[in-house]
Amino acid sequence: MKLLFCGRRGVGKSTIIRRLVPPGFPVAGFETFFAQGEDGGTGLYMRRPWDVQALCGPENQVGRRGAVPGTAVGFPQVFDRCGTSLLRDVPAGSLVVMDELGHLEREAALFLQQVRRILTGPYHVLAAVKADDQPHLREFRELPGVKALQVTPENREEQYLRARTWLEEAGIFSRG
Repeated sequence: MKLLFCGRRGVGKSTIIRRLVPPGFPVAGFETFFAQGEDGGTGLYMRRPWDVQALCGPENQVGRRGAVPGTAVGFPQVFDRCGTSLLRDVPAGSLVVMDELGHLEREAALFLQQVRRILTGPYHVLAAVKADDQPHLREFRELPGVKALQVTPENREEQYLRARTWLEEAGIFSRG
């Protein structure tokens, strides 16, 4: 089962994913988050999903807030190094969380290759995907076997319930 929760910032994509995964259930993959970095600026960092102990440094800073409010600048070389390492060596059948896929990694060829491998491989996937109309995001949403769910504030509970039903029917969490 490969579910992509697609939508604008703040509609609840990440919240849906967190609600779907039972506490303590093993997951692979990554999440991105903004935090104050070593340089005092606001950086975008990547870590294993929900690893609140992860440090924020140049080795996992995949971007930073842009000079214009609401914008960010990506660091493709860090996506390629850090993101690729988080998606490498994932055992078949694992649940992989990717939160989130957007425009900042569009030039990170090695990272995008790993994302593609996960989305077409023997894995269960829950991913948050920005609503951006980037070629790589369109490709991911249209891959065979992927269910792309559009999330809005008005339908997020309905999309959560739909996804939960699919996951229960597939027995993904019963093996934990």
